[in-house]
Amino acid sequence: MSHHEGGDDASYATAKSKISVKDYVDPRQVRLIWQEAMYEASLTKGVISISWKSVPFIDPVLYDFHHKFGKPLVHVRLIGVKLKVLPEEFAETFRELEALSLENNQLEQIPDNVTQLTQLRELYLANNFLRHLPERIGYLCNLTQLSLNNNRLESLPATFSALNMIRRIDLECNNLRSLPDNFDNLTNCEVLNLNRNKLMRLPRSIGAMPSLTSLSASWNELTQLPSELCHSRT
Repeated sequence: MSHHEGGDDASYATAKSKISVKDYVDPRQVRLIWQEAMYEASLTKGVISISWKSVPFIDPVLYDFHHKFGKPLVHVRLIGVKLKVLPEEFAETFRELEALSLENNQLEQIPDNVTQLTQLRELYLANNFLRHLPERIGYLCNLTQLSLNNNRLESLPATFSALNMIRRIDLECNNLRSLPDNFDNLTNCEVLNLNRNKLMRLPRSIGAMPSLTSLSASWNELTQLPSELCHSRT
C-alpha cells in the first residue's frame, strides 16, 4: 500500500466533488491518461505534460512517480485540462519541482503549502479563477518567472515583495486596486505587467526598483504617476 493512499483518497474525493455532471469523465480514462503521461515523463528528465484533455483532477497514481521510475519530477505542465483543485499532497510530494504550469484551468485557489516548493523557478497560473494568493508566496525564494494574467486577484500578499529573485511578473487582466508599498525589494525584477486592472495609484517604490526596464500599466484608473518614476535609472 502506498504511504500516500489515505490522504490521496481524501483529495481524490474533494476533487471529484467539484466536478459537475456536464464535466464528468470516466476515472479509468483519466488514470490511463496519467499513466501514459508518467511513462513519457520517465523517458525525459522528469517533465510530465498533459494539454487540452479533460483531466479535471490529479490521479493519486502520480504521487508514486519517484518510487516507480527512480527519478523526481522537475516540471509539471497541465494546460487546459479543466483542473479544479490542486491537492495539498501535491506540494508535499514534489519538493524538487522547478517549474509548474497550470494555465487555462478552473482553479479558484492555490493551497498554502505550495510555498514549500522552494526549488520552484517558474510558476504559470494564467487564465484561472484565482482571487487570492497564498499569504507566504514570498517563501518561493528561487522564483524567477510568475504569470498570473487573466485571473480575479483583488490584492497581493504582503510577502509578495520578498520574491527578490524574480525577473518577470505578469499581472494583466485582474481586479487589483492597489499594490504593496515595498516593490523596491524586488531587486531583480526587469519586467512588470499591470495592464487592465483597477489600480488607482502606483506605489512610489516602483521608481526605486533597481532592475526594472519595462513597466506596463495601461487600462487602469490612474490619475497620476509617482514622481519617483522620473528618477528611475533603469
